[in-house]
Amino acid sequence: MVRRRALLILALALAMAWPAPTPGATLPLLALEDQEGRTLSLEALRGRVAVIVYGTRDAVDESIVWGRRLQTEVGAPAGAAGLEIVAVAQMGGIPEPFHGLLRAYVRRRTPATFSLWLDWHDRLSAAFGHQAALPTVVVADREGEVRLVIAGHARGAPWDAVADVVRQLR
Repeated sequence: MVRRRALLILALALAMAWPAPTPGATLPLLALEDQEGRTLSLEALRGRVAVIVYGTRDAVDESIVWGRRLQTEVGAPAGAAGLEIVAVAQMGGIPEPFHGLLRAYVRRRTPATFSLWLDWHDRLSAAFGHQAALPTVVVADREGEVRLVIAGHARGAPWDAVADVVRQLR
């Protein structure tokens, strides 16, 4: 109990040090496309607890760890009522003529049942910040209010903070 509380305090301190939105901020009004060209508006996530995991190419492996842990340990299988996990790849800096090629590359390496949302202009990083080699996790409540922004590995204090907030909101 004492260790868990200390980890939570550390996670909250890290989250407060991270460039986070002001209290009461809502998810930005933006739309992303996945590898199939389908569109997701972050506004459409309202009504569900949203966990958005995003990062650059350097954070891919750790982003996958986040997704798997969220699905198995927080009770978030795809389509679970009331919870939506969104994986986003920050793709800024890639010239538009190459978007189609990259989308096809991602499509060949992504399971057919999985959507990887592509942020060609790094708008999530602009809104919530980023850590070069680590994913960033944003948790928003059912009204779209951002409750937590934290970067790090899917273990220790960052994991505990995200899991606790998600469990409270569900």
